[in-house]
Amino acid sequence: MQMISCMHQIFKEAKSPLWLRPYEIIATGPRCGLIEVVSDALSVHAIKEKRMEITGQFSTLLDYFNEQFGVRNKKTNKKRELANDNFCNSLAAYSLVCYILQVKDRHNGNILVDIEGHRS
Repeated sequence: MQMISCMHQIFKEAKSPLWLRPYEIIATGPRCGLIEVVSDALSVHAIKEKRMEITGQFSTLLDYFNEQFGVRNKKTNKKRELANDNFCNSLAAYSLVCYILQVKDRHNGNILVDIEGHRS
């Protein structure tokens, strides 16, 4: 998390639109600790599972974005365009982080999407 915080600071200083959400981790022992809760976010797995329960159909992130932020329309839907930009900027940033740090445990259960469209 210290490396992710450093990368976040580098992006910020470079005035890059790339977005990371560093969170706090407090070590309470040699093999345990507390991790800050990322509020207002759902895992990709939870998004797909929730939609499956409601509609009985397989869900995609596009379905979620259409429901959460409205259908994409450049003339009228600023909320959707902002959510798309947020998702792309955070996806690019986390892709760099995972590549540089060689993170291998990314799956639908630990990839989050927040209420503004950011991915973390």
